[in-house]
Amino acid sequence: MEPAVRVRDVVASSPITIDPEAPLETAVAVMLERRVRHLPVVDDKGGLVGIVTDRDLRSATFGPAITDYLPTTPRSGLLKLAIQPQ
Repeated sequence: MEPAVRVRDVVASSPITIDPEAPLETAVAVMLERRVRHLPVVDDKGGLVGIVTDRDLRSATFGPAITDYLPTTPRSGLLKLAIQPQ
């Protein structure tokens, strides 16, 4: 029986990272240029602060603009409306 592939076998040894103070536009540009969807965010000492994703960037960029168009009714209320007999 062959051993299972482990994370250490596929992990990037020199991941592309970004500084926490970088503008969002820089993160977008890096992701597009390097064709990645996730960037580890590291501090001056190389310590992991977090991970920023393409979804995070979309939410931060477009989220405020679309909130005017989102319904204010909670989903549970919508579900009740959807299953009520007519």
